[in-house]
Amino acid sequence: MEVIFFKKGDVFGPEGIVEGITLEVTITSEEAATILSAYDPSSSTSPSASISRSIARILLDKIGECYVNI
Repeated sequence: MEVIFFKKGDVFGPEGIVEGITLEVTITSEEAATILSAYDPSSSTSPSASISRSIARILLDKIGECYVNI
């Protein structure tokens, strides 16, 4: 999984167009299969914390870069 594009600017929100961040994430078929195999939509604890943290860290690292670099 990799964030290949990010920018700060106008995005669509519940109130219409607002300031925000656009992130474009790529994920391989193998990564998608691994994540989905660990996901049970009927469970409030799925996926595991380790899988959730790895996804969150990728996104949060780029969001942090966006606010520092732009």
